[in-house]
Amino acid sequence: WDEKILKASLFIKRNERVHILGPRPIVKMAGCVASQSDLNIAPITNVLHRLMHCMDQGYGKGFAKCFAEDGVLEIKIAKSKSEGREAIAKSCEGIHGKFCSAPLRCKHWEGNVYVETVNENTATNLSYWKALSGGEIVSTGIHRDTFVRSQTDGAWLVKYRMIEHTWTKAGGHV
Repeated sequence: WDEKILKASLFIKRNERVHILGPRPIVKMAGCVASQSDLNIAPITNVLHRLMHCMDQGYGKGFAKCFAEDGVLEIKIAKSKSEGREAIAKSCEGIHGKFCSAPLRCKHWEGNVYVETVNENTATNLSYWKALSGGEIVSTGIHRDTFVRSQTDGAWLVKYRMIEHTWTKAGGHV
Protein backbone atom coordinates (compact mmCIF):
# COMPACT_ATOMS: atom_id res chain seq x y z
CA TRP A 1 0.00 0.00 0.00
CA ASP A 2 1.23 3.43 -0.89
CA GLU A 3 1.70 5.74 2.15
CA LYS A 4 -0.17 8.57 0.38
CA ILE A 5 -3.21 6.38 -0.07
CA LEU A 6 -3.22 5.44 3.61
CA LYS A 7 -3.42 9.11 4.54
CA ALA A 8 -6.43 9.81 2.33
CA SER A 9 -9.69 10.46 4.16
CA LEU A 10 -11.62 8.14 1.85
CA PHE A 11 -10.18 5.08 0.23
CA ILE A 12 -12.15 2.37 -1.46
CA LYS A 13 -10.54 -0.87 -2.51
CA ARG A 14 -12.78 -3.60 -3.86
CA ASN A 15 -12.49 -7.32 -3.16
CA GLU A 16 -9.41 -7.21 -0.97
CA ARG A 17 -9.04 -7.65 2.74
CA VAL A 18 -7.57 -4.46 4.13
CA HIS A 19 -6.12 -3.78 7.58
CA ILE A 20 -5.28 -0.15 8.01
CA LEU A 21 -4.23 1.54 11.20
CA GLY A 22 -4.41 5.27 10.77
CA PRO A 23 -5.98 8.53 11.82
CA ARG A 24 -9.50 7.46 10.80
CA PRO A 25 -11.05 4.08 11.59
CA ILE A 26 -11.72 1.97 8.52
CA VAL A 27 -14.57 -0.52 8.15
CA LYS A 28 -15.30 -3.13 5.48
CA MET A 29 -18.77 -3.26 3.91
CA ALA A 30 -19.90 -5.37 0.97
CA GLY A 31 -16.42 -5.69 -0.46
CA CYS A 32 -15.64 -1.98 -0.11
CA VAL A 33 -13.63 -0.10 2.46
CA ALA A 34 -14.76 3.28 3.72
CA SER A 35 -13.81 5.37 6.72
CA GLN A 36 -16.23 5.65 9.63
CA SER A 37 -16.36 9.38 8.88
CA ASP A 38 -17.77 8.70 5.44
CA LEU A 39 -20.45 6.42 6.89
CA ASN A 40 -21.82 9.37 8.90
CA ILE A 41 -22.61 11.48 5.83
CA ALA A 42 -25.79 9.69 4.71
CA PRO A 43 -27.61 9.68 8.08
CA ILE A 44 -26.67 13.32 8.73
CA THR A 45 -27.78 14.36 5.24
CA ASN A 46 -31.05 12.54 5.85
CA VAL A 47 -31.60 14.65 9.00
CA LEU A 48 -30.92 17.80 6.96
CA HIS A 49 -33.57 16.80 4.41
CA ARG A 50 -36.04 15.82 7.14
CA LEU A 51 -35.67 19.32 8.60
CA MET A 52 -36.63 20.87 5.25
CA HIS A 53 -39.66 18.60 4.80
CA CYS A 54 -40.91 19.30 8.32
CA MET A 55 -40.44 23.05 7.78
CA ASP A 56 -42.44 22.99 4.55
CA GLN A 57 -45.23 20.94 6.14
CA GLY A 58 -45.36 23.03 9.31
CA TYR A 59 -44.59 19.94 11.38
CA GLY A 60 -42.88 21.68 14.28
CA LYS A 61 -42.76 18.59 16.51
CA GLY A 62 -41.00 16.56 13.80
CA PHE A 63 -38.62 19.46 13.11
CA ALA A 64 -37.75 19.72 16.81
CA LYS A 65 -37.18 15.95 17.10
CA CYS A 66 -34.22 16.41 14.77
CA PHE A 67 -32.57 18.47 17.52
CA ALA A 68 -30.93 17.41 20.76
CA GLU A 69 -33.05 18.16 23.85
CA ASP A 70 -30.90 21.23 24.51
CA GLY A 71 -30.52 22.11 20.83
CA VAL A 72 -30.37 25.69 19.56
CA LEU A 73 -31.84 27.21 16.39
CA GLU A 74 -30.47 30.64 15.49
CA ILE A 75 -31.85 32.72 12.61
CA LYS A 76 -29.48 35.62 11.97
CA ILE A 77 -31.78 37.80 9.82
CA ALA A 78 -34.52 37.66 12.47
CA LYS A 79 -32.04 38.05 15.33
CA SER A 80 -33.77 35.11 16.99
CA LYS A 81 -32.47 32.19 18.99
CA SER A 82 -34.70 29.29 20.06
CA GLU A 83 -33.37 26.97 22.74
CA GLY A 84 -34.86 23.55 23.50
CA ARG A 85 -37.25 21.42 21.47
CA GLU A 86 -40.45 23.22 22.50
CA ALA A 87 -39.14 26.64 21.42
CA ILE A 88 -37.66 25.17 18.24
CA ALA A 89 -41.02 23.56 17.32
CA LYS A 90 -42.75 26.94 17.76
CA SER A 91 -40.13 28.61 15.54
CA CYS A 92 -40.71 26.05 12.80
CA GLU A 93 -44.48 26.53 12.97
CA GLY A 94 -44.05 30.32 12.92
CA ILE A 95 -41.78 30.24 9.88
CA HIS A 96 -44.16 27.88 8.11
CA GLY A 97 -47.12 30.13 8.89
CA LYS A 98 -45.34 33.20 7.55
CA PHE A 99 -43.62 31.78 4.46
CA CYS A 100 -44.83 28.28 3.61
CA SER A 101 -48.61 28.34 3.95
CA ALA A 102 -51.04 29.55 1.27
CA PRO A 103 -50.66 31.60 -0.86
CA LEU A 104 -46.83 31.36 -0.79
CA ARG A 105 -46.49 27.58 -0.32
CA CYS A 106 -42.73 27.98 -0.05
CA LYS A 107 -40.50 24.91 -0.47
CA HIS A 108 -36.95 24.62 0.81
CA TRP A 109 -34.01 22.89 -0.91
CA GLU A 110 -30.74 21.89 0.72
CA GLY A 111 -27.62 21.58 -1.42
CA ASN A 112 -23.83 21.39 -1.46
CA VAL A 113 -23.90 19.55 1.85
CA TYR A 114 -20.43 19.33 3.38
CA VAL A 115 -20.31 17.09 6.47
CA GLU A 116 -17.14 16.73 8.50
CA THR A 117 -16.79 14.31 11.38
CA VAL A 118 -15.07 15.96 14.34
CA ASN A 119 -15.01 12.80 16.44
CA GLU A 120 -17.18 9.69 16.85
CA ASN A 121 -19.96 11.71 18.54
CA THR A 122 -19.71 15.13 16.84
CA ALA A 123 -19.94 16.33 13.25
CA THR A 124 -20.45 19.63 11.47
CA ASN A 125 -22.31 20.64 8.33
CA LEU A 126 -21.95 23.59 6.00
CA SER A 127 -24.57 23.70 3.26
CA TYR A 128 -26.51 26.07 1.03
CA TRP A 129 -30.29 26.37 0.95
CA LYS A 130 -32.87 28.12 -1.15
CA ALA A 131 -36.56 28.75 -0.70
CA LEU A 132 -38.89 28.72 -3.70
CA SER A 133 -42.44 29.94 -4.10
CA GLY A 134 -44.34 29.14 -7.29
CA GLY A 135 -41.09 28.02 -8.92
CA GLU A 136 -39.40 31.34 -8.16
CA ILE A 137 -36.47 31.67 -5.74
CA VAL A 138 -37.48 33.94 -2.86
CA SER A 139 -34.44 33.55 -0.59
CA THR A 140 -31.07 31.82 -0.34
CA GLY A 141 -28.62 31.20 2.44
CA ILE A 142 -26.24 29.04 4.41
CA HIS A 143 -26.81 26.46 7.13
CA ARG A 144 -24.07 25.92 9.71
CA ASP A 145 -24.83 22.94 11.92
CA THR A 146 -23.23 21.02 14.74
CA PHE A 147 -24.48 17.46 15.16
CA VAL A 148 -24.14 15.19 18.17
CA ARG A 149 -24.79 11.49 18.38
CA SER A 150 -27.63 10.49 20.70
CA GLN A 151 -26.36 8.51 23.66
CA THR A 152 -29.66 6.61 23.67
CA ASP A 153 -29.96 5.24 20.13
CA GLY A 154 -26.89 6.52 18.27
CA ALA A 155 -28.95 8.76 15.95
CA TRP A 156 -27.46 12.06 14.79
CA LEU A 157 -29.19 15.15 16.21
CA VAL A 158 -28.70 18.87 15.64
CA LYS A 159 -27.05 20.52 18.64
CA TYR A 160 -26.83 23.94 16.98
CA ARG A 161 -28.21 25.27 13.70
CA MET A 162 -27.47 28.74 12.38
CA ILE A 163 -29.57 29.90 9.44
CA GLU A 164 -27.94 32.73 7.56
CA HIS A 165 -29.75 34.45 4.70
CA THR A 166 -27.49 35.65 1.87
CA TRP A 167 -30.25 37.00 -0.40
CA THR A 168 -33.99 37.64 -0.26
CA LYS A 169 -36.32 38.68 -3.05
CA ALA A 170 -37.67 41.47 -0.89
CA GLY A 171 -34.34 42.78 0.42
CA GLY A 172 -31.65 41.74 -2.05
CA HIS A 173 -28.23 40.75 -0.77
CA VAL A 174 -28.12 40.56 3.00
